Amino acid sequence: MDIDYIEKMWRDLMNMNNIINHGYMIPSHVQEKRTDLDYELIEDDKSARFVFEVAGMEKEEISVETIDDLLVVKGDNQRKTFEYRIPIKTPLVEPKATYKNGILEVIFKKVLKQSVKVKIE
Repeated sequence: MDIDYIEKMWRDLMNMNNIINHGYMIPSHVQEKRTDLDYELIEDDKSARFVFEVAGMEKEEISVETIDDLLVVKGDNQRKTFEYRIPIKTPLVEPKATYKNGILEVIFKKVLKQSVKVKIE
């Protein structure tokens, strides 16, 4: 069998898995899609920190954004292309990202739930 055919079959299979389990498809231009979600989430009461291993990338080749309730991390260079789409279950604000020695950290503050007593007039 032709290797391109096998890669296309694998991509189609992964697309079906992602649609069923995660609700998204791999864009056709993306060469590598991290379906194993190779990241670590460290949370406490006040913040959430996402840590990604993205060795082989320069800071300028990585983008981080939030789209509705998703954290989207993308990277693209001649050797490697990846995309993470991670559902965010807790309201998060004030994102900050750092990248050093192949490790990308994205830190958010959590929106603290508050109780407010409403005066009836």
